[in-house]
Amino acid sequence: MYLVITNAVINPIKVKDRFCFEVTANGPAKGGKKANKKYVFACDKEYDRDKWVELLKRNSIPSTQRQLDADGNEIIQPPATGGSNPIHETAASNEEDGNEYSEADEGNSYSQSMSVNTGLCGYLMKKSPAVMKGWQKRYFRTEPSGDITYFKSEEDSKKPDGEVKGVLRMKDIVAQPLGIQFNEKTYELTLQLQTKKVFLKASSLDEGTEWAQNIINFVEALQANRA
Repeated sequence: MYLVITNAVINPIKVKDRFCFEVTANGPAKGGKKANKKYVFACDKEYDRDKWVELLKRNSIPSTQRQLDADGNEIIQPPATGGSNPIHETAASNEEDGNEYSEADEGNSYSQSMSVNTGLCGYLMKKSPAVMKGWQKRYFRTEPSGDITYFKSEEDSKKPDGEVKGVLRMKDIVAQPLGIQFNEKTYELTLQLQTKKVFLKASSLDEGTEWAQNIINFVEALQANRA
């Protein structure tokens, strides 16, 4: 028996004292229609369960919506909906190496109740999804749209044709509960996106706090404008 997980719904659950996850996938056809069927799997450790959920969620997305950025990170391209950024209605976008980059026009602004810094930039360490690469130094730049682009170096960020290594989109960060965690002891910042986790590390408590708070403010501003 094998389980087809394309477009399946995978959620972590807890059954008694076991760490479980539930997979809702297409079951055998009945009456000419495919019926959804639920499967429950158990793990001994919460860490193992979370890794399985992350892996299955990533692989449940159709291959036509996947591609890799220059750092080897998987980018999920959602189906086109014709929607627009509710904060910045006018935006010009182009694609470079599979990374979508947006620049908002100068007339748009965030809610004045939110303290957001669209000029925040600097070096952070980023954990590569590749096992052997570990932490890599990258230059991060906050765009007017709130999204964060990152480059191999500050010099690359200033070049018109500088290679964009990847983009962290605020709309992809889980909002409920807020998918942003900052460890004040290690200065590590964890972002829970819809399809993966991104791990960053600052060089100091102040630097990490500034980045974490700014991202939180952007996400809250985005949610406020959607309401």
